[in-house]
Amino acid sequence: MCSNLLQQSPRACAVCNAQLLGRSDKIYCDIKCKNKYHGQKRNEFRRVYAVYSKIAYNNAEILASLLQENNDRLVISELELSRLGFSFNHVSSWRFKQGTIRYDIFNFSWYYGKHGKIIILKNPEMTDISPFIFKRWKSRYPNDRVSGATMRADS
Repeated sequence: MCSNLLQQSPRACAVCNAQLLGRSDKIYCDIKCKNKYHGQKRNEFRRVYAVYSKIAYNNAEILASLLQENNDRLVISELELSRLGFSFNHVSSWRFKQGTIRYDIFNFSWYYGKHGKIIILKNPEMTDISPFIFKRWKSRYPNDRVSGATMRADS
């Protein structure tokens, strides 16, 4: 049984394929390869996340422009909303309320009504966007107006 362990094929680094010496559970040849692997993984996640974040931001912008300061509710056709560039597949959360599924995008909610209509609401249950996220948006989109993002009074 011990002879089988000694005759195993040499292990290779997951990044550079260099032969590994040392512990049997070693994956990387050195700290540079380990950092490179995890850096690539993190950057890939950030690229994917940035796409979804931008779509959610655009959805919130569309809903904010439709709901002016005095309106808390709006009924609009699904076709009109899709023409404005609204993506129905990207929401921040969803929940059941009063027998319907309500979809949330930050501090807005929307749900399907009758005859292809969409009911959009300002969501009083959701808190305002945190100042940290607001600052991140402002630095990322300096020329855009974040109309749906209200700052908290204490910030």
